[in-house]
Amino acid sequence: MFSQSGMGFGGCNDAILPHIGMKQFQLSARLWYAQMTSSTQLWGGGPGGFPGTELDLNEDLGLSRYQYIGEYEARCQLRCNWGIHFSFMPINYRDNSNPTILPFWWGNTVYPTLISTLTQWDRNIYSWDLVYDWYHQKHAVSSVFAGYSLIDDKLTISSVANAQAVNNLTRTRSRTLGLAYAGATLERVLRNIGQATVSAECKGSVQFLEDYFGWNAQAVGRVYIPMNYGRWGYLEAGWKWMVLERTYPADIDKTNLNGVTGAVGLIF
Repeated sequence: MFSQSGMGFGGCNDAILPHIGMKQFQLSARLWYAQMTSSTQLWGGGPGGFPGTELDLNEDLGLSRYQYIGEYEARCQLRCNWGIHFSFMPINYRDNSNPTILPFWWGNTVYPTLISTLTQWDRNIYSWDLVYDWYHQKHAVSSVFAGYSLIDDKLTISSVANAQAVNNLTRTRSRTLGLAYAGATLERVLRNIGQATVSAECKGSVQFLEDYFGWNAQAVGRVYIPMNYGRWGYLEAGWKWMVLERTYPADIDKTNLNGVTGAVGLIF
């Protein structure tokens, strides 16, 4: 895979993969059109020690299944093979549900039947990691990374006043999570198109701690455009996945997002 002949992609012998150099910076802004394929929430119990209600954020609480999510990244290359990386991803949903057919328990509180709800979900993800380029040649770069992710999560479910509803019935679950993660990336040049350089990148990581486990992955194609003096701009597009789960008898939090992603970036 790492040989000069590579994986059979035409033109790769003459193309050189642009890469961040020592004391350079890399900035990018990403837009992710994410589909929430599954999301289950359970918090607190019912009367007599019975478990609470498992709620699907889409089916039961009316959150939209598709959402635009932004992500902002920065990397500083400290030495030839070492860099530090930071990213910020805000996830924000606000939607109303149709009147419920059955009552449900959430936050040790009963939401009665035939009410509508307003659900607000905000999850801000801050990540810091140390990156090591263990393989670095003109046609490919492979890196490993490990770091810490701080997740500020807040989910609020409020009743919407109507003839049957209880006014101002609101419960909020707010928590701050600290998760460790580790992963790897592989980027390989494909060919030159005029002055531009085309590459493919795969990236994956796992997250753990605080009884959570999850994984992130993305596969993208990237086009680099030279800007002189060792600077490059680039465009990328591909697919991104994000899964994070915690399962407790009275505290379930599962989220599965995936969808098309695109980004613009700058190396300088």
